[in-house]
Amino acid sequence: MKNASKKSSIMYMKYSAEPIVVLGLLLFAVLVLSLPYILRDSTVMFGDEAYYHLRIASLIQEKGIIKFDPLSYGGRPLLTPLGLPFILAKTSSLLNMGLEIISKTISFMIGILSVILFYFILKNLNIKKRIRIIAVLTFIISPLFIYLFSRSNYYFIPLFLNLLAFYLLLKNQKILTSIVLLLTPFFGIIHPIIGLLSILIYTLIKEKKLSIWHYVTSIIVLSITLIIYLPILLKFGIDKLPVHQQLLSDLGGKISLSIFALILSLIGIIVTWKKKHAYTALHISFAVLLLAAYFYNPVLIYLNILLAVLVSFGILKLIERGWESKFIKNFTILIFALGLIFSGLSYIKQASDSMPNEEIFESLSLIKSREQKTVFSHYSNGYWINSIAEKPNVMDPLFNYAPKLDEAYLDSQQLLYSRNLENDTKIIEKYNIGYIFITPEMKQGQVWTSDEEGLLFILKFSKEFKKIYDKKGFEIWEVNLED
Repeated sequence: MKNASKKSSIMYMKYSAEPIVVLGLLLFAVLVLSLPYILRDSTVMFGDEAYYHLRIASLIQEKGIIKFDPLSYGGRPLLTPLGLPFILAKTSSLLNMGLEIISKTISFMIGILSVILFYFILKNLNIKKRIRIIAVLTFIISPLFIYLFSRSNYYFIPLFLNLLAFYLLLKNQKILTSIVLLLTPFFGIIHPIIGLLSILIYTLIKEKKLSIWHYVTSIIVLSITLIIYLPILLKFGIDKLPVHQQLLSDLGGKISLSIFALILSLIGIIVTWKKKHAYTALHISFAVLLLAAYFYNPVLIYLNILLAVLVSFGILKLIERGWESKFIKNFTILIFALGLIFSGLSYIKQASDSMPNEEIFESLSLIKSREQKTVFSHYSNGYWINSIAEKPNVMDPLFNYAPKLDEAYLDSQQLLYSRNLENDTKIIEKYNIGYIFITPEMKQGQVWTSDEEGLLFILKFSKEFKKIYDKKGFEIWEVNLED
C-alpha cells in the first residue's frame, strides 16, 4: 500500500511539474522577444520588411486585394505573397486597432504559440523531457527565433502553420491537418512543399506506406500552390534565389544560424547516429533542409528547429559523458552555453539598434504631404520611403521581379557617385525625382567616405537642390530643376 502511495505521489509530481516547465519556457520566450523593445531607445517600430507589410496591408484595407504596387520601384506588379498583409488588414479592421499594434502583437503571440507547439511536438515524439527543455531553450535563444517573432516578416506565420499541421498529424487529426496545410501556399511557394515533405518523410519512416489521405492532401495543396504561383512563373520566369545572405549570425547574417549551434549539432548527429533507426526521419529531414538552405536561404527557418533538437542531444552528451577533469567538463559546457547565449544576445542588440529611428520617421514624415514625386536614396531605405513618406522610390530591398532592376541599379550608382550635373539631371528627370534622402550611414561608408564625394558635391554646390531637413546627419534635399 505504501509503495502504491509512493508511486502515485511520484507520478503526481511528474505531471504537475510539466505545466511549471512549460510556463517557465513561455516566460523565457516572452523575455527574449521583449528585450529588443526594452533595449530600444526609440518607440518607432524597428525593421524594414515590417513596414512593407504594413503598407500593403493598408492598401488592402483601402482597396481590397490588389495586384499593383504604385510605390515600389516607382510602380510594379505586386507578386509577393499576400497572406500576412491580408491577415494584418482584416485583424486590424475586426479589432478596430492600428496596423502597427496588430503587427507587433501577432508576431509576438504566434512566437509564444510556436514555443508551445514545438514542446508538445517533441513530447508526442517521445523525446525525453531533458532533451525537450534544452531544445526549446535553444530554439528560443536562437537568432532566427528573435528575427521571426519580434517583427512582421514573410516567414513567421507559415512556420507556425507547419508546426501546427505536424502536431495535428501526431494527434491523428487528419482533416484539421489538411485544412492547416491548405493555408500555407498563401504565404509563399516553399512552405507547402516543406510542410508536405515533413509529413511524408515522417509517415513513410514510421508506417512504411502512405494512405489515400496523404495523396489527396498533397494533390490539393500542390494544386492551390500552382494556381497561385504558376502564372507568375510563366509570365516572369524563375527569379534569382536569394543565396547572398550569410548563413552564420555570428558573422552578420540576417536570416541566420549560430555557429555554436552548428558545432553542437554535429555532436548531436554523432550521438543520434548510433541509434539511427530511431532518428532516421530527423537525419533525412536535416540533410534535405541543409541542402535546400544552401540554394534558398529562408529554408533556414525550418532547419533551425531540427538544429535545436540536435543541439540538445549534443549538450546532453557533454553533460553525461565521462570526463577525466571536472573542470574541463564544466568549462567546455560553459563555453558552448555562453556561445549560444551570445549569439542570441548579439542579435537582440542588433534588432534593438535597427532602423528606423525617430529622425528617419520625422524627416520622411516631413515630405509626406508634399508633392507626389519620387524620393531617391540608398535602396536600403526604400521601404521606409514608401511607408512613412508614402512616396515612390527608385529602388528598395525587394529585388525579386523588380522591373528593370539592373537599369535602376546602374542609374542609382551613377547618381550617387557622379559629379556631372548634366548626367545627374537626366537620371532625375527619368525617375521624376523630387527629393533626395541622405542618412548618416550613407555618409559613413555605406556610399561615401568624404563630404564632397559624388552626389554630396552636387548637392552642396548646385542651386538646383535645396536642403529642407537637417538633423543628426539625416538630410532631405528638394529638387528644383526649373530654376
